[in-house]
Amino acid sequence: MPIIEAIVLGLVQGLTEFIPISSTAHLEIVPVLLGWGDPGAAASAVIQFGTLLAAIIYFFRDIVRLIGGFFRGLVNRHPLKDVDSREAWLVVIGTIPVVILGLLLKKHIETTFRSLWVIVTMVIVVAILMQIAELFAKRAQLRQFDDMNVADAVAIGLGQCLALIPGSSHGLIRRRPVSRHRPPSPARRPARRRRPRPCRLTRRERSGR
Repeated sequence: MPIIEAIVLGLVQGLTEFIPISSTAHLEIVPVLLGWGDPGAAASAVIQFGTLLAAIIYFFRDIVRLIGGFFRGLVNRHPLKDVDSREAWLVVIGTIPVVILGLLLKKHIETTFRSLWVIVTMVIVVAILMQIAELFAKRAQLRQFDDMNVADAVAIGLGQCLALIPGSSHGLIRRRPVSRHRPPSPARRPARRRRPRPCRLTRRERSGR
């Protein structure tokens, strides 16, 4: 791969990885538009390694926190007890479906799913699903992150399987309507007005009278 092509694809990967669009699809579409052809699944994986390393560095403290929570839940045999342990175990549970399906569909991921027609179709389908999800989120009741359970993790993991096809975004599929607003505080009782106490005269004031 020429250096110019590697630089351009690296910029495309860096600009599209951290927003809810498919970076893999753009790594396929941009070279075709520029007349370079498909860089291949192996080249795309190497290019994506840079953003993976950047994400690990940025979220290093959170990763260490979740690893500690994972083993703490494993030792205590209560994986969903505290916040860190529950979050770590939900991430693991949500990762299992995409790992299994990725291994089963490895050949198709490297060949069939990299067809330009498949990628363009997935981009359109995911855009429609995104619009439907936004409309649903506006009407549905927002949920707190603390309300997530094992079923939610499995549902997100199954949605992640769709991201094995270039054109769908991992970040977009993981999006859920989560409320970031604090619950309304209970109504406070009106404060009682204190009656003014009668002022007491000092001895000097009394003697003056």
